[in-house]
Amino acid sequence: MDRAHLPETASERSLILRHHVVVGILCALVFVADLLMTSINAVGVLYACALYVIGRLGNRSLIWGYAVFCSILILAGAFDLSSFEYSFYPDRFLALVVVWFAAGLLCHFICHLTALPFDRYEERETLLRMAFDSAPNALIMMDGGGIIRQANQAALQLFGYELDDLLGKKIEMLMPDRYSARHVQLRDQYLEKPDKRNMGEGRDLFGICKNGTEIPIEIGLNPVKTKDGIMVISSIVDISNRVNQLNSLRELSGKLALTNSSLEKDNQELDEFAYVASHDLKAPLRGIEQLAYFIEEDAGDMLPPDSREDLSLLRDRIKRLEDLLSSLLEYSRIGRKDGEAGWVDSKKVFENVLDLYVPTDRFRVNLPEDMPAIFAPLAAVELVFRNLFMNIVKHHDKDCGVIDVEIESTDSEVIFTIRDDGPGIPEEYQEKVFQPFQTLKPRDEMEGSGMGLALVKKTMETHHGRVELFSDGKRGTSFSVVWTLPAKSYSE
Repeated sequence: MDRAHLPETASERSLILRHHVVVGILCALVFVADLLMTSINAVGVLYACALYVIGRLGNRSLIWGYAVFCSILILAGAFDLSSFEYSFYPDRFLALVVVWFAAGLLCHFICHLTALPFDRYEERETLLRMAFDSAPNALIMMDGGGIIRQANQAALQLFGYELDDLLGKKIEMLMPDRYSARHVQLRDQYLEKPDKRNMGEGRDLFGICKNGTEIPIEIGLNPVKTKDGIMVISSIVDISNRVNQLNSLRELSGKLALTNSSLEKDNQELDEFAYVASHDLKAPLRGIEQLAYFIEEDAGDMLPPDSREDLSLLRDRIKRLEDLLSSLLEYSRIGRKDGEAGWVDSKKVFENVLDLYVPTDRFRVNLPEDMPAIFAPLAAVELVFRNLFMNIVKHHDKDCGVIDVEIESTDSEVIFTIRDDGPGIPEEYQEKVFQPFQTLKPRDEMEGSGMGLALVKKTMETHHGRVELFSDGKRGTSFSVVWTLPAKSYSE
């Protein structure tokens, strides 16, 4: 560091001011002492001026030399050349005392004046050196000509050099050859208007180690004014780990893109397969159903009652298979054919479902007055509530029933609780009812594909929600459907 640029503290400024005052007072004493001499008094002016200049220089050797020189002049003035006689008067003795007193006092003040700043410089330089060496980042100081003047331990470890190998060398020795020529031009441009900046922002930068290995780096530049001119401190960060992680992320992103593309293709093929399989399987079923009608018509009265019952049962089985194929197709498309998510008016959805699937002559449905919106695809919302109400109606064991709907809203989710007064679900079956093809009663007693609640569960899980069942197994069942709100709703 250049000492001339270290800031002065308040105590140092006060000490310097006292030093100037003392110099002025001592000069006045020397001048007054010389006035008391019988010789030419104009010499006192020279004594005072000389003392002021030497005092400002702050050199103690010059001060003592000044005192000796003045003493010689005072003693020489006592010798009379005309009579070759020597006369020494008390005023000359007083002048000698004043000169040496002034010199001693001035040296004392200069000692105190210089001791504190120099101690402070040494302490500060030690602290700066320690901070420079212990910095976690590599630091290199170079002058305006690109000559390396200093480097810390982190820089030496990063590039694999000893300090003597770098001092006095061009900074370009730490760069690949492809950067060297361009760097000289950029360095000259930077020194025309030096400021604190990041070097090569938006570009890939590399340093070269002693063993020839290239490492990706980031560089920060900070100019420092010294007595030797502008110095530039370069802060160098090894970003090898970051680059490796970025490359890994890019590679992973590429693999994910390929996987997504493959999944999209597989999903498309699955959709086509499900549609074709459903269509191709339903076609022969409809043919069998038509044959059953043809047999019944052709046989007429000759067909025994048991055979008519068998044909009717056959048509029921065909209808069940068609419903099962439709449910399987719908199950395979959950999450892929629901459409875009948006805000859905839950009250309108409930009204439409109740009108279509809940007979008003058998059930009384109690809805809350205020019903919140749901952020989800409309098709998914309709599927969930349609299957829940159809399940309640299908399995209710009384002529009349009551369905209560309760709603609870939080900042992050909306909870719909649908409670009926039908038969309860035993605890051992409460998990099984959400699995495909699971029914509590034989299909001959209760028509159904066993896919309704499975569709509900898969839909809720696909759209980051959940469905829960509560029942004591004796009377009544409650379904809690939890829809998650988007994150932006938290701050609204």
